[in-house]
Amino acid sequence: MKAHTIPSIPRFMPSLLKLLEFKQTPVSSDLHLISILMAVYRVMETLPHFLNPYLLQITQQVCKFSVNSEDPKSQLNVRVKAIGNQLAVSLAPRVLLPVITQVYEILVTTSQTGIGSLMGILKEHITTMDKDSLRAQMTTLQNLFTNALDFRATHSKDDLTKSKEVEDEILNALQSLVMRLSEVSFRPMFLKLYNWATRESEQKERLLTFYQMTDMFAEKMKSIFTLFAGHMIKNCAELLDSCNKNKSNELLFDDAKCNLLLQSVLSTLHKVFLYDKEGFVTKERFDVLMMPLLDQVENTTLGDEEYKTMITTQLTPCVAQMMASAQDTGCWQPLNYQLLLKTRNSDPKVRFAALVMLEEIHRQLGEEFLTLLPETLPFLSELLEDESTDVEIQCQKVIGELENTLGEPLQKYF
Repeated sequence: MKAHTIPSIPRFMPSLLKLLEFKQTPVSSDLHLISILMAVYRVMETLPHFLNPYLLQITQQVCKFSVNSEDPKSQLNVRVKAIGNQLAVSLAPRVLLPVITQVYEILVTTSQTGIGSLMGILKEHITTMDKDSLRAQMTTLQNLFTNALDFRATHSKDDLTKSKEVEDEILNALQSLVMRLSEVSFRPMFLKLYNWATRESEQKERLLTFYQMTDMFAEKMKSIFTLFAGHMIKNCAELLDSCNKNKSNELLFDDAKCNLLLQSVLSTLHKVFLYDKEGFVTKERFDVLMMPLLDQVENTTLGDEEYKTMITTQLTPCVAQMMASAQDTGCWQPLNYQLLLKTRNSDPKVRFAALVMLEEIHRQLGEEFLTLLPETLPFLSELLEDESTDVEIQCQKVIGELENTLGEPLQKYF
């Protein structure tokens, strides 16, 4: 019947949506519910432009049922996904984006688990938008994402697990937008988000969200992101110190949040250095970051496991890659010397960590590391007689790798 159905929409759509509202705990075997969803899908498929008064309810119900569907391959889940797909592909951005904004405001207070489904609809919608629509709706999209990115700071400060789950869905949708933007379009958006996160008077939890986001940007945009990363270098250095008890009387966050922020900042910086093809690591930037990074070696208050993970998977790759990417090789000696001084720390964990970092720096620089060998050997000589067996073994390992590079034994220097 198609168009002949239009006059009847105001009579049957409210009834269908009311029936959906009654289904609070849906199950995959509920044939009545599946039939209702099928009817809604058919109307969405054939007459999407005549459903504006009902889009808010339809979208809200789709988000509700997508969470409660038991079996991903069930008919119930298939119908829910089909309706979500129709919402994403059949409606104009000027119609759907305000609906998504309203539904988000409802879900954050009533059903936060449904936000993932809503972001899925938004992501699919963004991928189908033409360039003109994307340009016309850029302000709306920025406002929508800025509001959504405030989820952690506004609605879930103390639940790190829930914050990450919801934030990942939001960032996944944001990624679909970012990957469609030109450098000219992305720059003002990035600066706006940077200012949103770093304004001192605002919620400091935004920093956690922002650096989760930059980690994603650095991974997806690779060398392109280095064009924008310079804006946040000073802030990265300040945050590294703010999450180090040896350098700050009062930490920015509690231990768990400091650990999360350190992970994001270090991962972001490592990827920026790794994908740098334009000489991003200048002497000025190197100097700004050097001590805040190296001083993390002494940040042992994170907890044993957290400290070990931070050193091996985050800090060490970051520092080694920064050295390898430095434009001015004259930066190497000051960093190497400051790292060697850490091997005289009274804590064996710190001495061991410094050696792990030294090993990775040597691996990154290869034969070029030999220019740093004369100042390195006296420190290694001391560590060969370290009271900690682990430190002594690690020192011997480093010496062995240096000998392989040099092509001759180093014993005569000790």
